[in-house]
Amino acid sequence: GRRIRKAVGKDKKTAELALKDIEVRIAKEEHLGIHENKRVLFEDFAKEYLEYSKANKAPGSFRRDITNVRNLLVDFKGKLLSGITTEQIEKYKVKRRKLVSPASVNRELSCLSHMFTLAIRWGIVSKNPMKGVKKFKDFIQDAVKNLGRKYNEIGTNLAQAKKKENVHSHKSLIGGLV
Repeated sequence: GRRIRKAVGKDKKTAELALKDIEVRIAKEEHLGIHENKRVLFEDFAKEYLEYSKANKAPGSFRRDITNVRNLLVDFKGKLLSGITTEQIEKYKVKRRKLVSPASVNRELSCLSHMFTLAIRWGIVSKNPMKGVKKFKDFIQDAVKNLGRKYNEIGTNLAQAKKKENVHSHKSLIGGLV
């Protein structure tokens, strides 16, 4: 690598301690995969994330990310990305739930989780505080899934009844739909 010179103190002992400290940091990074979190503010990373979103996502998803990030900035602006904790996210979740639906909060939390995933990939932070955060149960989404399963089940039963050519079964299955 390239030689870097830096004044760190008035005596040789201080300089040697500073050198050892730098060598330890380099060794941790290279051999243990441990790295120090970069000092990046949430709002600065949000700009980078939106640039990534615009380049890599569909236009509708990008617009949704803009909305999500705008809502997240209300609580996380001015905070270091590496300083955001699971507890702070839980408080945000409760606060937002008083104002919007569980589905909206879940979308914002998913966006935040993806932001941290990218920050880890890009070497800005070392952990994702969203790992310990549970999303709200979305009863409407569950009902839609259950309805879809029920229709699939009825369709399967109808197909089986057709194979058996059991007319009585057809009528009872169709009657169940009405």
